[in-house]
Amino acid sequence: MKTMKQLLQVALMSLAALLAGCATTGGSSVLADDEKMSVKDEGYNESMTLADHLQQVSGLSIQGSGRNAQVRVHGVSSMYGNNEPLFVVNGQAIDGGLSAVSSMVPVAEIARISVLKTPSETSMYGVRGANGVVVIKLKSKT
Repeated sequence: MKTMKQLLQVALMSLAALLAGCATTGGSSVLADDEKMSVKDEGYNESMTLADHLQQVSGLSIQGSGRNAQVRVHGVSSMYGNNEPLFVVNGQAIDGGLSAVSSMVPVAEIARISVLKTPSETSMYGVRGANGVVVIKLKSKT
């Protein structure tokens, strides 16, 4: 019975995210552009960890340090108790949170970090993006 209740909650959250993503007027988002937070590479210190880089991004709250730091998107919370955002690196969603991303992303190669907070921005990620999405773009190797 507990599993059925959880499935129903997930389905309702997915539907809400989908509907929020459809909330546009004339093809432009109803929400303000300043709700999309980001930071560009401005000569990061290579000795810094990914958590250190994320502390410089507006819209994120970091508690702790290193791979075990807790990352939260301001103003977003989950009814399941897990508030960690989804991490997307070069368009690929990464399971395992900050710990997994820290082990695979060379911090010196980070070109841009963006935070997607609003339902219309995160709707393309479904329920996985319900706690926000941290988009990391790496420098191209051309």
